[in-house]
Amino acid sequence: MPGDGKNPEGWSSENKFSVVLEAAALNAAELAEYCRRKGLYPEQIAAWRAACQAANANAAEQAREQHHQSKEDKQRIKQLEKELQRKEKALAEAAALLILRKKPRRSGGQRGRLINVPDRLLCVSLIREAVQSGCQLEKACKELRLSLRTLQRWVRDGEAVRADGRTMAERPAPCNRLSEAERQQILEVANSAEFASLPPSQIVPSLADRGVYLASESSFYRVLRSASRQHHRGRARQPSTRVVTSHCATEPNQVWSLDITWLPAAIKGKYYYWYMMLDVFSRKIVGHEMQEAESAELAALLMWRASLAEGLAGRPLVLHSDNAR
Repeated sequence: MPGDGKNPEGWSSENKFSVVLEAAALNAAELAEYCRRKGLYPEQIAAWRAACQAANANAAEQAREQHHQSKEDKQRIKQLEKELQRKEKALAEAAALLILRKKPRRSGGQRGRLINVPDRLLCVSLIREAVQSGCQLEKACKELRLSLRTLQRWVRDGEAVRADGRTMAERPAPCNRLSEAERQQILEVANSAEFASLPPSQIVPSLADRGVYLASESSFYRVLRSASRQHHRGRARQPSTRVVTSHCATEPNQVWSLDITWLPAAIKGKYYYWYMMLDVFSRKIVGHEMQEAESAELAALLMWRASLAEGLAGRPLVLHSDNAR
């Protein structure tokens, strides 16, 4: 305590601050008397006063720095929370899309395709489930190969899923449609003794020569087909569609390609013909010759020579023309 004989430097901060407050209102003579009574030096009180002022200044500076640091920390925390929320949303969206991709579905496809009501209900339920899991509506529709406008058309104003209106539409009959009497007249003409053995492709021209027109040839065929009167007749083989023959080379000397290139000569209108045989698999030119004419005999001769050169005597080989491809 002040005046108890202890070293003033060991006084507490409260005692030093009290001394500074008491000495603040004293003049020089009173301060000297006060210092002798307390066992102090005026310089000590001046140093304590400067320390108090510096402490107050440091406290204010520290408060400003703490406020600035706190503001930066809050902004950083807000930014991190926003980034975390964005990543959590993206992760939830990716998980929802992954789950949606693994579920069985029947949707999308070619534009204008009819989608029945059960498939529409399934698509809507899957999309709603994905949206509730955090997926965007547009991305969920894209995963099912549906447009957002299609989904909005299916579920409009919160109503139940609508069926395709094209199946229930009432379409007016075309104005040029054949009447029932005209269709019956076509059947009578086709079943008559005169035209019983003739196809519509001959019936229509025969009637046209007489100045009679009932319907077009395609209409004749359509009416006969709808009445089950159009079938294959005679001993000729029924026409059928054949798949174009194709070949796949898995090793050399299985499929060869023949190409004949016209090369202009010095005389206008005259050409030389370059015969070239190429192995489709290895792209190797197995044989080539320059001739003055284009003929199958020369091509066969070149193939025979190339087969001997490649050691293919007696082995099956497919040869097709290049056809400029």
